[in-house]
Amino acid sequence: LGHNSHDTIWLDKSGGMVRARKDQLSGSLIDYYSVQNGIVIEGLQGLFALSMRDNPLLQLGPLEYQESRVLHNPDQHHPDQALPYAWLMTNYWETNFSAGLGGFHSFRFSVLTSCPDEPQDCVPLLQAANTGFVCFRLNT
Repeated sequence: LGHNSHDTIWLDKSGGMVRARKDQLSGSLIDYYSVQNGIVIEGLQGLFALSMRDNPLLQLGPLEYQESRVLHNPDQHHPDQALPYAWLMTNYWETNFSAGLGGFHSFRFSVLTSCPDEPQDCVPLLQAANTGFVCFRLNT
């Protein structure tokens, strides 16, 4: 996915679309976001959307280890310098089960390039991409 510093990343959060690193509370985390259906990237070339059906955790910060996480400060400009990354799996947190991540895993993404002019209008497309087909059989 192409991304540069003029792009705005819109997050599909429950309740509406928000701009990452802009439309959020002071002191809240700006490196990781949980999304509902995916993201929309608004740039000079227009809009495109990425549905994240199986993995709703997005990282916008650098992948390098940092001693502390970056928090939103409305008095500072927080550019989206890093590419968006989807966290498919993590065993970072202490748990009561094995930290191994072996076995077969499948993750689905959909890139939508035919988007409406407004990021909010992409939400139904993201929902449709994540829903797939519902099939059932009727015995008549």
